[in-house]
Parts: sequence; structure tokens; C-alpha cells
Amino acid sequence: MTFRGVTEGCTQDMTVDYISSSVLPLLTKFGVGANEDFGGAPHLKIHKRAAAPKVPNDNPSDLGAVTLYCPQLTTLSIIDFVDPGFVKRIRGVSSSTKLNPTSSSRASHAAKGVLHKLLPDVWIHTDAAKKGGSSKNGGVTPSLSVTLWAESTTGVVLSHPSLSLNTGPSKSKSGKPELPEDLGQRAALHLLHEVQCGGCVDTTAQSLVLLLMCLTPEDVSRVRLGTLSPYSVLALRLFKEVFQVEFQITTNKNKQQGGEEEETDKTILMSCLGSG
Repeated sequence: MTFRGVTEGCTQDMTVDYISSSVLPLLTKFGVGANEDFGGAPHLKIHKRAAAPKVPNDNPSDLGAVTLYCPQLTTLSIIDFVDPGFVKRIRGVSSSTKLNPTSSSRASHAAKGVLHKLLPDVWIHTDAAKKGGSSKNGGVTPSLSVTLWAESTTGVVLSHPSLSLNTGPSKSKSGKPELPEDLGQRAALHLLHEVQCGGCVDTTAQSLVLLLMCLTPEDVSRVRLGTLSPYSVLALRLFKEVFQVEFQITTNKNKQQGGEEEETDKTILMSCLGSG
């Protein structure tokens, strides 16, 4: 299925790089693409990047295009996704449209400068889409984004997209232009914050995983999450109203001397019985 529209440059929506790095791997945990005879794992192919326009524009030549390959599935699988493991490598994409090609390289280099202090296996791909000349041309609006994800020894992927404050709807508080180096460092720090929060799912994808757990067969699914976002809390209320599914929340606590309990980390264990 091919979609046309905005691929990045909008703070309210996920970028295509985030969907490819975080959302699609989560679908495989629920059995999507487990059978190779039906097309294999879901994946996303980017034909053309395009940032959110400053004014509404329906010109097809100015829209981005991506193709989603996702096999059909009749029943989701239950999950037991509770071991975050240890981060073994970091990957990422630094993309730009309608900007100097060196902008994405500068942002990538700055992000690696932060991450290489903690981990040697860091690789960030640069994708500079220009207007005219290739199949991955950008639209009419300039944009710069960096999407990073950390892969663990147990198959956990924690991802975070970061957009330049110069091209999106948000602006720098200081009023000064944000340099590509500042964006790269900010993206690296955001990813490290996701890793610090712990859990097996990053903050943005929490509500999606909880929704899929509601749709599994009538058996127990478990997932370990970091701090619940306000959006996830609201989603839990909606899931209870629509699916009549309630989640059990368990924190990690160890008994200390004197019978007092102390939290070992800030993660929580979410479990529920699927609606079938």
C-alpha cells in the first residue's frame, strides 16, 4: 500500500524513519510477518521525502511517498516482553529536504560525538533529499530531522525522532536559529533519556503496544514500560471503556531491612487479559 503526504517536519506526528525503526519491529512481536509464506516481516520503503508545508498544498509533485509492506493476519499473538537487556548498538537516520546536503552530515557527526563516549557501535545514515534529480527528491519545504534508535541484546528497540526547531511549527525559545550540531546533540540526549527510562518500549509507542495487547486472544500478555506518558494514561481509560480490558500495573520493589520496600528501578510491568 502506497501513502502520499508528509513524511517528516511535523512535531505532532511520527516520522517515517521512526515508524520503520520502532513501530514495525513491535508488530513482529505480535506475530505480524512471522510466516514467511505470507510476505515476511512488515517493512517500509521511502520513495520520496516531503516536510510539512507552511501553507496547505495538494500538488502531488510536492508530496512525499512511502510504500508499506505488511502481511495479513487473522489473530495477534500474546507477548511476554519484559527483559530490556543491554544496549549493544545504536543506529539512526539524519535526513534533510531542500537544505544544504552538509546539514544532515553535521547533525549526524554531532550526534555520534555524544554517543561514541558511551558506545563504540554507532552508525547514522545521512539522507539529503534535494528538489530535482533523483527518485527521493524532497518537497517544497526545507526540513532537517534526526531519528536514532538503540538496539538491545534481547531485541528491544528504543527510538526517538528529533526535528529541527528552524523548520517545524516549534521555534527555539532563544529566537536564534538552531544549528545542525545542536539538533544532533539534542537527538542523542533524547535517545539517552529513553534508555534511562528503561522498559522494552519507547514512550511514543506505549499506547500502540497497549492497544495491541487488548486485541490479543484471551490470554495474559505482559510488557515492561518506563514512565507512562499522559497520552498512555488517557489511552488506558479509553481501552477500558471500549474493550472492557483492565491492566494490572506492578512496580519493581525489594524488601529492605525493617520490612520497608524500595523500588529497584522506575519501570513498571503492565499485564492484561486480551479481549479475544
